[in-house]
This record gives sequence, C-alpha cells and structure tokens, in this order.
Amino acid sequence: MSRLLILLLSFSFSTWMSAQHFIPRGVCGVNHESQQLAEKLYGAAEERISATGDRNNVVYVPVKFHLTANNEGKGRVELRDVLNQLCILNTDFAASNMVFYLSGDFEYHDITNMYENPGTSNALLVSKKNPKALNIFVTENADPGSAALGTVLGYYSPQGDYVVVRKLELVNRTNTLSHEVGHFFNLRHTFYGWEGAPYDKNIHGETVTFTTVPNGIPGVQVELMNKSNCNNAADMICDTPPDYNFGISTNSCSFNLTVFDRNNDRVIPMVNNQMSYFSKCDTFRFTDGQTTRMRNNFNASTRSQLRSNYVPSKDTITAQVVIRSPATGANLPVYDGIELDWEDVPGATRYLVEIRGAGQYYGYVTYESRFYATELRRNQLYSWSVRPFNEVYACAPARNATFRTGNGTVSTTEIELVKNVKIFPNPVTSQDFINVEFNVNSGELPITVELRTIDGRFLYSDTSIYRSGQSLHTIGLKDVLNPGIHLLRIITEKGTITKTFTIN
Repeated sequence: MSRLLILLLSFSFSTWMSAQHFIPRGVCGVNHESQQLAEKLYGAAEERISATGDRNNVVYVPVKFHLTANNEGKGRVELRDVLNQLCILNTDFAASNMVFYLSGDFEYHDITNMYENPGTSNALLVSKKNPKALNIFVTENADPGSAALGTVLGYYSPQGDYVVVRKLELVNRTNTLSHEVGHFFNLRHTFYGWEGAPYDKNIHGETVTFTTVPNGIPGVQVELMNKSNCNNAADMICDTPPDYNFGISTNSCSFNLTVFDRNNDRVIPMVNNQMSYFSKCDTFRFTDGQTTRMRNNFNASTRSQLRSNYVPSKDTITAQVVIRSPATGANLPVYDGIELDWEDVPGATRYLVEIRGAGQYYGYVTYESRFYATELRRNQLYSWSVRPFNEVYACAPARNATFRTGNGTVSTTEIELVKNVKIFPNPVTSQDFINVEFNVNSGELPITVELRTIDGRFLYSDTSIYRSGQSLHTIGLKDVLNPGIHLLRIITEKGTITKTFTIN
C-alpha cells in the first residue's frame, strides 16, 4: 500500500532540528568473526585500497526499512524517527558521495520474536528481505546472541546480509545505523582486534610493547602511529590512526590518556570516526580510505543487486507546508470522516501525516497533499502535522495544527438526492472491477464517485452528470487490488455517502 498506517500509544512530540547526534552507552553487535565473514562473503581483501574510479560520481543505495512490533502491533517506532534517521544517514555519508533512498514503502511486521529477539530470528528476517535493497530492521532489542561488553545498539548480520538497529537509536537520533551500514559495506572497527579486550593500563601498560593484541583476536597486529604496519594491522586502512578500543571506557568524544606504542610514539586515535566506539561527538565521519573501501564494496560483484540506473527524487525541500483545512483551532461537526488538506510542497513526493489526541497516535504516509481520516473519536481535541519528504531528502520540518471533532457522523446510507446505494460484488474475489448502483432523485446531478483505502489513501475519483433514475457506475480495480477493507464515497452538493467493501 502507498500509504501506511501505524497505531501506537505515544505522545512524545519532537521536531527535527539538526544532524547532531551521539551514541549513548552501548556497543555494536558485530564481533571479529562477523567482520571476517563479511569480508569473505561480500568483499575480497585486495579491494580494500584499490582505485574506485571518479569519487565525484554519486552512487545511489536503495534502502528498505522494516518496522517491527509485537504480535498485537504495539511498540513500533514512529515514522518521524525513521525519517530523522534517513536524514542522518544521508548527512553522514554525504562526503562519501553515497546517497540512500527509500525503496518503495516501509514494511511492517507484527511478530514478537522478530521485534524482541532478532538475533534468534535470522531465517525469518531473511524471508522478509527485499532482494534489491539494503534491508534495515528496526527492533526493540538488537542482541545478536554473542557476548558483548555492554548494551548492543545494532549489528550487521553477514549471514543474512541485513542490518538490525534498536528503535531507541532512531528516537535518540544516534549514528548507530551509520556505523552498522559501514559494516555492511565491509568496514572493520578502527580498533579491530581489541573488541573483546579493550586497552587497560593495568594490563597493557602506558607503553604497549606487544606486537599482537594481547588476549584479543589471535594474530592481529597492534597498529603503530607511524603507519609502518597500517596495511596489515587493525582495520587495514592507513588514514585511520591506531585505536586500542579506547572509546569503550570513555563514554565521551575526548581522549585524555597518555599511551605510547612500541616505537614510543604517542597514540592519538580519531575520536569522531564512525567506526570507533567514542560517543557524543557533534559529528562523526568516515576517512577517505574508509570511503574508498565502501565504494569498492558497493561496486563489487557481490553487491550487484544494489546497483541500477535508477536516479531517485532527491530535491532539497525548502518551502514550508501551508495548511488549507481544517484551520488550526477549528471545531468540526463530525468525527468519522475528516479531510486534511494542504498545498503541494515543491520537491516533495510524499508526506508524513501524524495525528495525536484522545490517547491515540496515527502515522500515515501519503503521496498526495490531502488525507481522509476515518478513525478518530467524537468530541476530542487533536493535533496533526504534515511533513514533506521524498525518496532521499527527509530533513524538512513538519507543520502543526489542531482541531476538535464533533458528535456527528458522515452519512453512510443515503442523502436527499441519492438513494439505495449498492456495491457488488462485495466482497471482491477474482473480479477486477466493482459495480456501484444508486438512484438519483433529481433531473441532473453532478456526482463524484471516489475510492479510498480504509486509512484514507486516495485511489480513484470520477465526476459525472447523472440523470434522474437508476444509475450504474463500474470501477476497474486492477491497480488497487490490495486485500482489505476499502471506502467508497458518493459526493454531492447536498452531502456524502460513505460505504465499505472488501477485497479478498
């Protein structure tokens, strides 16, 4: 479906302000075995510093977000947080000329085990993947099932070739997803080898004289500041300085230790590197060497499914949303059929509509500059917002307004000028059309026959002049044959009739 519905019980309003973000206390769930397996499956070692062609060329990466919840559909991340994360992702990769775009609509999965224990659900996650996209599963927890030094914030699974990130990382606008996408494109941690045995002065001394990481991954060289072994040590990228997993113990974006390597050179790590464990930096970035490796991986034969000639909509959206109706503070006569309307925004191809109030939260995505809400309660105050975006650009702010519903209902049976409305066949099974029959009690009457999904997405509209007597209107369904309940509206100057029918 082009418009997607989430029902969540939440009231946390937040607006997108900037791309500043940080990692709260926690770790990545990618261990050294996973990094080695990723290199074996999705990128040869000789690709790591090879030429990558014109670095000024933009590469486009299709992304499929999978938004999980428990079996009752509860706990799902809010759509505004997903858009914020897409904005962060494209900001973090902008210097690498890698652009991430939405591949179709968001996917929804109401499966408790996937939501709470994705590490035990690899086969299930694989079965839900889009084969031509980078698949990102947003879950409650992100424990891959292996031992870790703290709360796991996210991980890349080389076995399933997907990324898992816990929803709190999206809510907090962290760079965890950018870190895990780095793993997806074959980057190691800057402190590779030290994952399970981070630097400790009491164990390693102020001068680290070891040639291989003690108590770490066997055979991994301790990287030196003079870059003499940078091609073979740690992440094997020479413009990322040594990092002995210093970030795991600092929980900040600063490094105040005095540590020397075996050449007596003081070790100065890059605290704001995306692939480190330092946190709370204003910005994180990838180095040129890391960019080269990621772009090489994108262009490798193992990533051919991501590449196409498609260029997504990516215009920067600068205009603000102008709301038409209902005007803020409006008191509406009805509650079960309210049309929200706003002006088209240049550059926008989609809009996020959020409605809150009466203990409810509804999040919808629409491709039009209007939305028909059908699931509100009577005599309640609601706030609603519209946020424009397109396949790439998700950084535009939302526009907010309020209204109060009334006690009345939209007519669902008949009105003064139209009687005896029938829909057949209902439910629709193998047919690719439905018939709408009604009687007109007027000489000539302009009538609009409109079709929408149950969550209000516009599908079809036709306005014609009908003469007095019985009329039959046929609607082809070949483009709207999604299973579920749909709304049919007959709109006249004297009122509207709303009926439902089901597509099996």
